[in-house]
Amino acid sequence: THMKHPENTDSKNLITSPLAYLRNNFGRPGDTYSYKTKCLSQVGKYTCNDFGGHNNCTLTATCNISLYYNALGYTHIPSNPFEIYSFVKKHATSLGYSYTKRKGLIVTKNDNLLRRLWHKSFRYPNIRCKSNYMWSDKTALKLINNGQPFLFSLASGVYFNHTVAVYGYRIYTNNRTGHQYTFLMLADGWSNATRYLAWSGTGESYVGCMSRISSV
Repeated sequence: THMKHPENTDSKNLITSPLAYLRNNFGRPGDTYSYKTKCLSQVGKYTCNDFGGHNNCTLTATCNISLYYNALGYTHIPSNPFEIYSFVKKHATSLGYSYTKRKGLIVTKNDNLLRRLWHKSFRYPNIRCKSNYMWSDKTALKLINNGQPFLFSLASGVYFNHTVAVYGYRIYTNNRTGHQYTFLMLADGWSNATRYLAWSGTGESYVGCMSRISSV
């Protein structure tokens, strides 16, 4: 996907601290929060620029998720992220990505990219890959609970025209009101630190595509 912002963008609209976001937008100044987290920490945190940039957000997110499956014991997957990326770039280029023209991969090719990578380069021919445009907020939490990190290609919000790797969530509870606020944990390709996407309970909504390995 084409990126609206430069690859190294940092912005006040990008969430690095959900607690600060909550204190700035909800409740009363003295409110306290408790939270629970589910995190697939083996997902990589590499940035687009680590792999040369040029509208390669989908490629980068795919590489970061591949590292998770390597850590789970899929030994055909290289442990070297740059070796993985060379495979990802080859297949993305065959599907329309162009490094020299800075042409990102279109979202409808996400599942094709995953399928070619897993079948041809990683040599797992029985792996199934799926893109989902008709998801709900609960879909994301279910995937993470099932140990399935996913590509999220967004067509709205601060990550408009950008793909991130979602690898966890954090649910905050306001200890005074009991209201819950969910944030997705992202490897967003712009920073190697965890970023967050305001999710259920925050009033935010998005248009986008979730792509994943659906059976391993």
